[in-house]
Amino acid sequence: MYLIRAELHELTGRARALQQLTWLRRWRWRFAVAADGSPRVARAYWSKRMIDETLTMEDNPGPNFEGLKETA
Repeated sequence: MYLIRAELHELTGRARALQQLTWLRRWRWRFAVAADGSPRVARAYWSKRMIDETLTMEDNPGPNFEGLKETA
């Protein structure tokens, strides 16, 4: 489930999709881009981000494959 257009407008303070994308990138929010070029922010991510203001993309960059290597 994604935020609706009005919620994205409220979050970013921007009405146009391109401006919303710029805002989301600047503040390091995770989002997808729909076929029409508009941003899609997951409601669960929005909720988590609003609770933990320190959460950024660097906090969860992806899997740590180094942890899978065997030690000798």
